[in-house]
Parts: sequence; structure tokens; C-alpha cells
Amino acid sequence: MPKRLIWRNRRPFQNAVIMTAPVCGTVMLILDTPPVGFALPGPIRVGWELGLVVAGLVGIAGLLWPGRPATGLGLELASMLMLGTVTSMYAVTLGVGGGLAAVTSVSFITAVAIGSWWRGGQLLYELHRLIEPPHPVSHVAGELP
Repeated sequence: MPKRLIWRNRRPFQNAVIMTAPVCGTVMLILDTPPVGFALPGPIRVGWELGLVVAGLVGIAGLLWPGRPATGLGLELASMLMLGTVTSMYAVTLGVGGGLAAVTSVSFITAVAIGSWWRGGQLLYELHRLIEPPHPVSHVAGELP
């Protein structure tokens, strides 16, 4: 039977985004300045900033989780889904409010959102593989599992 390998903490881009997200969110909350040149509606801006902080802290907890690998992967999955959600929301808001002036920002934020959703799918697959019981092979012809 092949050994199952779950690759944790081997994704430098994900780790960099997860480590940077709470720092950026906290700085934006403290400075109380919109992250782009035009004013975003207050609740959307605060939601974006808090989302960055929470997603980053949950992701850091998942990356550093000392216990069961499934728990760490679950925390990473929650982080990626949160980050994908807040960056998708922010990209749509930025695109609608910023028009052509925000094309480059929207492109970059959308790439982070897509990467987060993609990594979330990978984590879901890895969790499924980790908890899936091995299927016994039938030795008798015609026997159903």
C-alpha cells in the first residue's frame, strides 16, 4: 500500500500571503485609511480589513498546528475560504467603484482570490484523502464490497 503524503508548509506563496494578511489588515484598521485612492463604503472597508486579520490568524494557526494533521489542514482550509471570500468581495467592489483606474488592482486581488479558492480545493481533496478509509480488495471473484 502506498504511503499517503500530505504536504504541509511547503507552499511559500500561500505562507507569505497568510503571514502578511493580518499585518496589512491591522495596519489598515489602525491607520483608518482606505487602501485605494477612492473612498470605499465604510462597512465594506472594515469587513475587508477584519477579514484579512481573521483569515491570516486562522491560517497561521493551521500552519503551526502541532496536533493532528487533519485539524491543521481544516484550519488552513477555513483560512483559504475566508481569504477567497473577502478578496472576491473586495475585487468586485473595487471593480465597480474604481472603473478603469482600478484594473491593475482588481487583477491582482482577483489573482489572490483565485489562488485562495484553488488552494482551498486542494486542501479539501487532501482532507478527503486523509480521512477516507482504505477500500479492501475482494479476493473472491464476483463478491461485492
